Amino acid sequence: MTVDTTAAEAPGTCPFSGVRQRHLAAAESTGCPMSRTSTPPLPDHAVPTTPPIQWFDYESFYGGLNLASIPPNPVDLHSLLKIGDPVADDAYDALMAEYRAEGKQPPSSYKIFEEVLERRDAGVCTDAERRLLAEVETVPSWVDWASLERGREVYWRNLSGIQIVLLYGSLAGGFSIPRVNEVLVQTGYLSHAKHVNRRLMETAEMINDVMQHGLAPNSQGWKAVVGVRFLHCSVREKQADRMAMRKRQAEATGGSVDDISEEFGGAMAIAQTDLIGTLLGFQASVVVGLAHLWTYLTPQERDDYTHVWRYVGYLIGVMDEHSPLQYSFETTCSALKDYLQLYFEPDETSARLSNTLLQAVADKVSSIGPPQADKDKNQKVKAAPTTAKAATSTSTAASPTKTTPNAPEFTSGSYLLGVSISRRFLSGTLADALQLPSPPLYYRAVALWLCFVVWLFGRMAYVPGLSERTVRKRKEKMTRMLKVLNRPEA
Repeated sequence: MTVDTTAAEAPGTCPFSGVRQRHLAAAESTGCPMSRTSTPPLPDHAVPTTPPIQWFDYESFYGGLNLASIPPNPVDLHSLLKIGDPVADDAYDALMAEYRAEGKQPPSSYKIFEEVLERRDAGVCTDAERRLLAEVETVPSWVDWASLERGREVYWRNLSGIQIVLLYGSLAGGFSIPRVNEVLVQTGYLSHAKHVNRRLMETAEMINDVMQHGLAPNSQGWKAVVGVRFLHCSVREKQADRMAMRKRQAEATGGSVDDISEEFGGAMAIAQTDLIGTLLGFQASVVVGLAHLWTYLTPQERDDYTHVWRYVGYLIGVMDEHSPLQYSFETTCSALKDYLQLYFEPDETSARLSNTLLQAVADKVSSIGPPQADKDKNQKVKAAPTTAKAATSTSTAASPTKTTPNAPEFTSGSYLLGVSISRRFLSGTLADALQLPSPPLYYRAVALWLCFVVWLFGRMAYVPGLSERTVRKRKEKMTRMLKVLNRPEA
């Protein structure tokens, strides 16, 4: 997530006093029947204990965006932890049931929606599939196509800056939620750098499809987004299967089934809360992060960019009545801060994921570009602070470990440059908790220079007479770049 890099806020000044109590009250007042798309009300211990340490300086969080006012977050994020995507899950279950009944091998998760569309054209969809198609093929009345077009233009004008913020800010810092990390580990994020690169490419291709081709029904961007929705369905199914298997094992050995049911407070994989948090990482976090690259979007640009992600959220399964993006950009900033305050508790797995990501990106960059000078050979890498002063009052789960990942693969020049860029967006406290080392001055200077170049490239897209040509060239280059990055690795 993108944040200011100044010191943490002093205790007692956090604008989130009462946030956890408010969300707990909402969770306790809501009851749902047991299913894969909803779980019982969350117990008291499901609400994360308030971290004594503040990961961000909320007073300067907005990075000079000059917002008129920050309204309170109207979305009870915590109550949505038990709600998945019932419409898509029902369609997915119906399709999988047919495959099992016919003894056929189902397609891969990313190909399931293509199968649904083929069944639609052949007129053989189940009722559940038809309900999903009716939802995603019907354009909501609030969709403004002109605003969507302008929002996509904002993306292309600020392409390099947005990509850097997403990768080194939103994603590298976003591995700070243990409950979400559990799903990432189960799906292979830590198994090999190749898997990390594949998942990054899948996300990059989806964004490119949306920004290149738009979101009109049956467009490439529309298909890409709804296709990811079915991937989420498969993850929820696998989580439910794993939980069922562990319960059977517990029953067979006399263990406690209740303990398994209440892991992470009974929250489900990729719940509405997680979908909203991801949207905010692509939307509000990006706008705030751009400000740390000296790029300040106008209010119109912010609203148009937000409108794009609101519609993406609708297609990917966010219930619009719960989406903070339906209000204003200022409201999404409040929702983002709520999300960070409620759920960010980085642990050892968080550090492993962040470092694995940055090293995988460094390896990929090195493999497609000229060899980088190993400036780090004669320079000492400063480990993230682990003294009592750095970790004072940090909870056990969130405390940095004794050493920063400092194996040879985590000291390459490309990796240290990536860490330097990440530390521009993450607070020092969060970067230390994620065990990101403090690189030598050389890499920090290069990172600053690269950020300036990114800012300069962004400004070129606003120069009269150059804007249209610049955007067109960037679209062409992005398509070529994705093909290069998608080359099979030896």
